[in-house]
Order: sequence, then structure tokens, then C-alpha cells
Amino acid sequence: MFEEQVLNRIKDLVPDLQHLAPRNIVPSNRVIDSNAIKKLCNTALSSDVKKISLVVTDKTRPTSLRKILSMLLPHIRRVDVGVIFATGTHEMSLSDAIELIGSDLSTNINVYVHDAMKDPHTYLGNTEGEIPIELLTKVVESDASILVGYVFPHPWAGFLGGSKLLLPGISSRRSIIMHHLKYYSHPRALPAVINGNPFREEIDRVGENLNRLTEIYTINVVAHSSSSIYGTVGDLRKAYYEAIELSRKLYVNVVNEAYEVLILDSRPLNINLYQAIKGVLNNITIAKKDFINSPSK
Repeated sequence: MFEEQVLNRIKDLVPDLQHLAPRNIVPSNRVIDSNAIKKLCNTALSSDVKKISLVVTDKTRPTSLRKILSMLLPHIRRVDVGVIFATGTHEMSLSDAIELIGSDLSTNINVYVHDAMKDPHTYLGNTEGEIPIELLTKVVESDASILVGYVFPHPWAGFLGGSKLLLPGISSRRSIIMHHLKYYSHPRALPAVINGNPFREEIDRVGENLNRLTEIYTINVVAHSSSSIYGTVGDLRKAYYEAIELSRKLYVNVVNEAYEVLILDSRPLNINLYQAIKGVLNNITIAKKDFINSPSK
């Protein structure tokens, strides 16, 4: 393993090395399996639901989409299904999308990659912070939506997932830029911080706003192994915040002092430099500030 190789190379140079790793403790009752998915679909697909949007993570998230869709699609074949890749402003092609979920699964469903600049978006008013809510029209016009997300610490939003698949996921470029520029530098916009974090609060307000118009449910992946997917399934807020606490227990460590040197591994979010740098941003608060600001470092 790459991580073990790095640790072996530096342990003699750093004798008091402290290794902070995920706890790898996932409750067995948090497995997302066919039964959990079937129960969700029975709840989401009332008799008047004719059109459903599956809003899913893009190629920058390790969400095990193929496994989830393989369990999900057989239960919703009677309705018009669209799989919407929530890209925000990330670049992604239709071929990328099909590669993620497999050509066999994509044959009988509508696969769509969101384009924040060109797609039609519907204006739903402003948030409390005066951010325009402009969401992909085809999702707004659906009878129900299921957000399939990955819940992991995020540098500004506290955690990935939940309504973040709406803002920035399927929002207009204008909404995304206004939201990010206004709140990313707020002192409470920090990894694993939810309470008092306006970056996160505005994202959740967008979800609440859309939820007044259409039913929204979530599948929240927190971890996965070769055989199982772990997380929560259910309504927009309750299931997502349960996933946050599970993610917090798994990925968030408490330290008693700041460090002069951090050796960081950005996996599994290291698909490109933009994503990999979030490994730094997620941990920079435990680096000594005088060390960070020193011109010689």
C-alpha cells in the first residue's frame, strides 16, 4: 500500500510521528443494500409520481454509483427516470458518465450531464443570504428526486453530500459563483463544521426550498468496501444528517496541538489537482500558523 510505503520511508526521520487515520468502524446496520433501496423506492414512488430524477455525484466522487444504480433502477422502471450528474462547474462529458455507470445500465435510462452555463435553470427565489436559487429545470419539474451523494469532510461546506448536489451540483453558474465568493472565506466555513457555517446553511436552504415543490430523498454513501456500501437512506435532512455523524465518527480526528509538518494523502478524492488540494484544505487548521506564514517554508 502507498500509505504504508510512505510511513516506512519517513518513520526514521520523524521518530515521534503521529499517524491519524480513519477509524474504519462502520456499524453493520448502516449497510446500504437492496432492502434499504427497495424500502426507499416504495416510499418515494407514490401512485402520482410519473417522473423521477436521480441526481448523482460526478466523476470527482467515489460514490459506487454503478452498485447503487444496479440496486435502484429495477424498482423504478415504471416511471420516467433521468440520471442527472451534478457537476457544479466541474468538467464532465457524457462518455465519462456512461463509463461511471456502465453502458448496460445507461441503455434504458436518460443520462444527463449538467452544464452550469448552458442548461435552462428555474429561478425559485433567493436564499436568506440573497443567493439566487437557480436549479436545473428538468429536476425542478420532476415529481420526485433522489440525491445520491458521498458524505466526507469538505473544506468549506463541512461535509459533502445532501443538498450540495443541488448547490452547486445542479445550480446555475451565477448562483454557484455568488454563493462561493460570499461564504468560502467565512471563519465558520471549515471542514466538519456545520453549526454556524453559512456556506453549509445556504446549501441546506436551497434543498428546503426545492423540497416544498417536489419530494426529495437521499442515498448517502459514507464508506465502501469491495463487497458493501455503508451510509444512510431516507428523507433529505434526517438521513443526510445521520450520515454526517457517521462520517464524523469515521473520518474526523481530534488533536491536542498543532503540527509543524503535515504529510497528507488525499485519496480517494485525488482524481485531479483541484480535488487533491482539498486534502490540504481539510487539514490546514492543525498546522502551526507561524509555520504556514513563514516565508522560508
